[in-house]
Amino acid sequence: MSGGRTMGSGWDYAKLSEEAAKRGGPAALRAFYRAKGAIIGRAQGIAIGRAQGLIIGRGQGIVIGGAGVYGTMLLRNKMRARVTNSSTEPEPEAKTAPSAETPDETVDA
Repeated sequence: MSGGRTMGSGWDYAKLSEEAAKRGGPAALRAFYRAKGAIIGRAQGIAIGRAQGLIIGRGQGIVIGGAGVYGTMLLRNKMRARVTNSSTEPEPEAKTAPSAETPDETVDA
């Protein structure tokens, strides 16, 4: 038995019962450690959440920035196409020959 621990369990039951007596019994000791664990866990969760938020936020910034660049390029190309199309004159429509099925009104019967 080294360090005041009992063999095999890893707990020093004398110190554990002494601490439980200071806290108001085994149930109070258990509640104390659960609350302490919740506080530590919350702090760790906030730290992890901030780190993940930075990563996700940076990714969203890149995506949104890329979408803005793509939208600007698309708008610029559309504006160029309008300028190019308005400067050329439209081609006249081709005249079609009269079909054989429609009667010619100039012929007297």
